[in-house]
Amino acid sequence: MSQRYIWEKLYEAVYCLIGTSSMAVRISAAYVTLATINENDIPEEIRGQFRDVMQLVRTAKSDTVGGRIKSAVRKMSKSERYDMAKIILGMYDIVTRNMPVH
Repeated sequence: MSQRYIWEKLYEAVYCLIGTSSMAVRISAAYVTLATINENDIPEEIRGQFRDVMQLVRTAKSDTVGGRIKSAVRKMSKSERYDMAKIILGMYDIVTRNMPVH
């Protein structure tokens, strides 16, 4: 997967975090966007952060992927949701800074 694709997905995830819907809805949407990225394609510099974000939902209990996302996000405190948003923004910032200039 290209670095450009990773940047686009992180941009989309950050964009999901902006809006008037609840933080839970915005975090869920950002997660869905990030779930399309293969962990091995993530730059090593942010792979641990990416793994932490993705693991949160993978460990939640539900019969469906959408249900796991909702379940995981619902269990998060307001502070945890805020921290997740900061992690996503931080990953986007690092990838953006490392993008080649054309």
